[in-house]
Amino acid sequence: MKTIVALLDFSDTTARILDEACARAQTINAEIVLVHITEPPRVGADLIGSGDPAEQYLIEQEELLGLRDSLAALGVRVRARQIQGTVLETIINQILKLQPALIIVGAHHHGVLHDFLLGDTTRQIVEAAQCAVLVVKREPADVSETTEGDNPAGNSFAVAAAM
Repeated sequence: MKTIVALLDFSDTTARILDEACARAQTINAEIVLVHITEPPRVGADLIGSGDPAEQYLIEQEELLGLRDSLAALGVRVRARQIQGTVLETIINQILKLQPALIIVGAHHHGVLHDFLLGDTTRQIVEAAQCAVLVVKREPADVSETTEGDNPAGNSFAVAAAM
């Protein structure tokens, strides 16, 4: 059976990622695996008021399982995986383990300096993937907010095939 990996971070692209995953799963008769990575607690995180990491993990787990159950109620074959680890390394490990036919990920705009210092996770996933990657961009609030490279005609995603 074919697998579609939908990488979720509960951002403003999550609903669009799920829509794309469902549409494509139906087309190619695939199972969807929802993957959410929870970063390990950082040293000193409790000092800056970022909350209890265990509580945050449980909140995110509940949200992930709710999304899984919603898709299953629609008749979609779906599993959910929440894994704690560094984001990029854990995603690549999951991709290698699951061998998906398609990966769907949201695009986020952090800025040039952020991407230069930390690397653009979406770009690195595309480069590491052995399959097609569908990059879903967030929906502009208004066509006048569309930035260069966006398609105001409605296609707000791009497909990148792994080389």
